[in-house]
Amino acid sequence: MPGGRTSPLCPCARQREDGEGGSYPVESVRSEDAENGHALRMSAGRASGALMIPVPGVDLCRTPWVRWRWRVLEWPEGADGRFAARDDQAIGTYLAADGVVCRTSLAYRWETDTPVGATGMASYVDGFVKVRRTCLRNSEGGEGFVVEERNVAVDWTRQLGADRLRG
Repeated sequence: MPGGRTSPLCPCARQREDGEGGSYPVESVRSEDAENGHALRMSAGRASGALMIPVPGVDLCRTPWVRWRWRVLEWPEGADGRFAARDDQAIGTYLAADGVVCRTSLAYRWETDTPVGATGMASYVDGFVKVRRTCLRNSEGGEGFVVEERNVAVDWTRQLGADRLRG
């Protein structure tokens, strides 16, 4: 994310250049219920926030598993990924293959009203970015931190095709 000021708590996070809200979209915070006492907190208000980390050289055929812990503190009211006009989620983990502004993405989302297990296509930036989404949890999905573990190679092949697995 070029420009902006670096967060003193999380060097990979930068404040938005437009200064909206005056806070860092991603910050490192102390959290007693996090495994190591620290967590990343993202606030986006009525927008989207992102923390993008390139991980070059990953071979999903050899190392297909991804594991993360997440929790939701606030739900977007009436959000449902099945409908473009209501497409929003509390939090999502997006995996992309085509660079920072990617055309191929797989998303694991914790949504508000979308049924668990629902899948589909979401399109952004006038159709330039297309995301295959899967709702792993919704507002009935519990409280506190939850551990997710997914075989990305299986999910990628199922939703995007085996030819996209190797780039």
